Amino acid sequence: MTKLFQEFKPAEYDSWINQLKKDLKDKPLEALQSNPEKDLEIRAYHHPKKDEFLSSEITFSNNFSRSNNNWNIRRIYNTGENKKILNDLNIGIDAIGISVDSEKQFSENTSGVLFEHLKADCQFTTKESALAIQADKHCYLNFDVISMNNRSGKKLFDLNDYLQFYKKHSSNKTIWITGSDYGQAGSTTVQELAFTLAHLNEYLQKLHDEKTDLNEVAQKVILELSINENYFVNLAKFRAVRELAALLFSGYRSDSTFPSPVLYATTSNRFQAENDRNNNFLRQTTQAMSAILGGCDVITILPLKGKTSDEQELNERMAKNIPLILREESYFDKVVDPAAGSMFIEDLTNQLIEKAWTLFKEIENKGGLITCMNSNFIQNQIEENQNYLKAQIENKKQTFLGINKYPNSLEKWIDISVPEKSSGTDFKPLATFMLEQQYQPKTMVS
Repeated sequence: MTKLFQEFKPAEYDSWINQLKKDLKDKPLEALQSNPEKDLEIRAYHHPKKDEFLSSEITFSNNFSRSNNNWNIRRIYNTGENKKILNDLNIGIDAIGISVDSEKQFSENTSGVLFEHLKADCQFTTKESALAIQADKHCYLNFDVISMNNRSGKKLFDLNDYLQFYKKHSSNKTIWITGSDYGQAGSTTVQELAFTLAHLNEYLQKLHDEKTDLNEVAQKVILELSINENYFVNLAKFRAVRELAALLFSGYRSDSTFPSPVLYATTSNRFQAENDRNNNFLRQTTQAMSAILGGCDVITILPLKGKTSDEQELNERMAKNIPLILREESYFDKVVDPAAGSMFIEDLTNQLIEKAWTLFKEIENKGGLITCMNSNFIQNQIEENQNYLKAQIENKKQTFLGINKYPNSLEKWIDISVPEKSSGTDFKPLATFMLEQQYQPKTMVS
């Protein structure tokens, strides 16, 4: 088979870069460089020779190991919503998330649900419910004690509580890592990946110390990551995390090949807004697109709470329809790892892997994630990025449509107050960070 463009002579780097400078006219090459996030650098030009890309090389094998690019559309349900669950399963939802408080409540909520035909996850909020309830073997079980401690800022559970849970539910996937907490709190993508990896390693180390079979452990990992406003960074993030997970497991046993974790993608509230609310649908669409093209397995679009029942219904319907349209009408499920071979995306993926791994090692050298949470090392790093994001929005270096640029003059501005910080905690809790709360139009500032 003749390769495309084989008859054309490849451009030499020097002549190529000179042509690039000529096309830029009076602008320097630095004009094609930017920082999508505080700790990332990208440029809009790459050359196979200079950047050491090999056109024949298959990159990031853990992404190519997938047989398809299909995904499940997830919605989260509260107690007493069995009728709503069954209805949604008939109109496009094929993944459900359920908060579990008691065996009776769980039984009532899941009556008529055929777990073998969908992805379902159960989140336990107490040790008693986590140990008492026997869920269907197809259910993913979420008793992420580290996450619950992080959100509360208190040492409610320890790893021995999790170990009891793991042993109790040997037939289920039970190593759920809520890495999205870090992104929702305002971390950079590099930080979220590093913190998620360190979070996973706390459980791996505990199970390894208990002589648990590593091949069994690898089969049970679910990683939940947030999707922020940076389209290409999100895409690269979901490619990078598979490689990082494989790298972590190889540190325990280098002579084995481990399966990729299940990847859950959850939209971030960081760039959702109460003002000019319809823009949220556009933001949710691009966030979903980036995670899907990056190869997530399950996607959750978190709808903002509607002011009326009709608005709430619209928000929930759009949260379901956006990924459904991307699959059924835009055919995003037809190509595995569609970004493979793009030197820009490959370089960005490599950068995320290298920088996240470096930060992960720093965390481990400080004693691991739990120690770093207790000392507020993690929280302080996230706060640095929060301040950076605030400055970007305030100075309009980052566009927040309908907020700091092109606000809707036909609507009265809704002043969103910043929530009070928790008191009486053991360490700083992780809380949802919304940029809209940090910004006021100049005309409102006294």
